[in-house]
Amino acid sequence: MTRILYTLVLGGVGALVAGCGGSGAPANQPPTLSPAAFSTAEDGEVSGALSATDPENDPLTFAKTSDPASGTVSGFTPDGTFVYRPNPDFAGTDSFSVTVTDAAGNTASGSVTLTVTIEEPALVGTVSVNPDGSVSLADLPAGFRGVTRFRYRVTDPSGASSVATAAIFVGTDPFRAVFAGDVAGDGSTEVYMTDFVSPAWRLSAATEGSMRLRGFEVSDNGATVVYRRQHTASAVSDLAFVRSAAPEQPVRITLPDGAVPVQDDNGRDQFVVSPDGRWIAIVGQLPSGERQSLYVLNVEDPGTVRGVAPASTVRVTLPRFSADSTQLYFLTSDRPDGLRRLLYRVAPAEGSPAVLMSAPYAAGDVGDIERYSVSRDQSRIVLHAVRGGVEGIYIVDSATPGAETRISHDLNPAQSIFSSTVGLPAGRGSMADLTRVAYTVVTSLGAISIPSVHVVDVGESPNPRQVSDFSEAIAWRGDGLALLVSRFSLTDPGSSELAEVVPDAGAQPERIAGALSGFYDATGETVVMRQADGALAVAVRGAFGNATRLGTPDQVPHAVDFSGIGHGVVVIGEGPPGAAPAAARLALVNARAPDRLLYLQDTAAPLGLTSDVSRIVSY
Repeated sequence: MTRILYTLVLGGVGALVAGCGGSGAPANQPPTLSPAAFSTAEDGEVSGALSATDPENDPLTFAKTSDPASGTVSGFTPDGTFVYRPNPDFAGTDSFSVTVTDAAGNTASGSVTLTVTIEEPALVGTVSVNPDGSVSLADLPAGFRGVTRFRYRVTDPSGASSVATAAIFVGTDPFRAVFAGDVAGDGSTEVYMTDFVSPAWRLSAATEGSMRLRGFEVSDNGATVVYRRQHTASAVSDLAFVRSAAPEQPVRITLPDGAVPVQDDNGRDQFVVSPDGRWIAIVGQLPSGERQSLYVLNVEDPGTVRGVAPASTVRVTLPRFSADSTQLYFLTSDRPDGLRRLLYRVAPAEGSPAVLMSAPYAAGDVGDIERYSVSRDQSRIVLHAVRGGVEGIYIVDSATPGAETRISHDLNPAQSIFSSTVGLPAGRGSMADLTRVAYTVVTSLGAISIPSVHVVDVGESPNPRQVSDFSEAIAWRGDGLALLVSRFSLTDPGSSELAEVVPDAGAQPERIAGALSGFYDATGETVVMRQADGALAVAVRGAFGNATRLGTPDQVPHAVDFSGIGHGVVVIGEGPPGAAPAAARLALVNARAPDRLLYLQDTAAPLGLTSDVSRIVSY
């Protein structure tokens, strides 16, 4: 499947070409201006120098007598040097007028011609125009999926022309990027959107007085952006949302009872947008500071904000909408320490009370729910939880709320579950249909802790089994037939490498590359990973064992967003190695074209957000 999106823009960068000439003349004759023609590419510049001849070899003085129509001339000097810069995105022919004067006052007039050309090849692959006017795209890397871009010129019979940019989406539906950036470098961070064709446009209007953007969330379809602002000198903050169809027209959100948005224990924002962009859920803290609640609103009726958490709630965590936007899941606790959490579900459109989905606690029970996952069809819920002092992976059939079944194996007293794929985003570690879960068990042997990876099937026959030793479970391949693990060495505890385990094959893990973490792309044929030095790299099936670094040589990623990995892309914020730089460049990079970056925006860094810096969204 290949989709094309295009819109007209103007724009480029360039090289200098100059000509000169002249002829002799009788005494006291005016000078002769040499032909002056220069060229540059879009968004480039010309550093030019004019020339002329005079029969008496008198000193000559140049002057500019008119300005170019599609650019600017700066630094024009009497000896004829100048700098020409075309207007942003302009391509075509431009000119300005000049005169040259000799010592006797004789003058000659002429014009300087400037040609601004398109010199931007396709980002990935090669593009050619067919006789029928259609476009062919060739020479893509094997397995490429994602977006490539090129520029072209359209000319009518009169010779008038316009420059266009086209984005071609290969193997995926069209998508966009939403990201935060501080373009001015003065702390005025805003949220932007790009379709990879037009210049990025601003969505938010967060900067106002001493209020500055601190975090944002966006719906999967890009229709709604919610953002939080905070006062630069106090903890005062507020929320607003904006529809991408009406950018820079924020709607302020007021929570009932004086509640204010609150971050989780890791300092992350706790407001979410439904995938369809219609609903917003916000964890708010009441003025006393002792209680929290969960509030829901519809973007079509923002003045009606409803609390949906049970009356006994003291803490709320992990609000998430279902894939079809009809249900909102969340954890609540009736304790100030946030333990003994329960999982609830509520239908925002129905106005009915929240339904308890997990099992209630008996008096004196020791337990908690650490994470949860919901299958795309909402038929199954998996909990990583402690029940009656027993840690494990539990399943809930949505048709019978409150009935939990442990599907992980019995742990011995020296064992605990260190991590699991429960709670990871679908397509980036977890499985959309939730048919399998992987979990890491740590066995303590005195001063030594040995990790091992176990897999369990979600169903009537869970069959928990160990599939890899000295390993930690990282992420599932989309089909659930293979699992990324991070393997460790007893002789070198600080080292780690990614490997692939095929649970049903019974074979030894296949080494992929030295790395700390990673994800499969949507095809399952490519693994994008973060290496020990912080760099990003990619390994392709058939060549596992070799990794190619992503991005610009001698630059390192300081912000990474894998939300587009299903489309074959990663958003990175690049900067110099070492400490976080004062400025970074946000760019899109494809795993199958690791050195071809599609730059989005230069921004001051770090942004200091309580959310991710970017998100890939659909149309």
